Amino acid sequence: MTEVVERWEFAKDTGKTSWFEMRDLLNAKWTWRLQDRERLNETIDAFFKQAYKFRMQGNEKDSKEYAARALRLQGSLTKCKPM
Repeated sequence: MTEVVERWEFAKDTGKTSWFEMRDLLNAKWTWRLQDRERLNETIDAFFKQAYKFRMQGNEKDSKEYAARALRLQGSLTKCKPM
């Protein structure tokens, strides 16, 4: 985190930045992005389908990996309910 903050240009007189500037800089430097709920549900469904496909092929290791990914994403939906 400190590596990201060190590259920012702060206001010369105060040495501080605004909340809006911080938000924009964080979103520009980090690789993650917020997704809408429909897109997230599509991704979860795709992971469950892939897990089922691997299970039917007898590939238990990959099946469990994709099922775990889907469950983690599904858990994130319960933490962040829409307003």
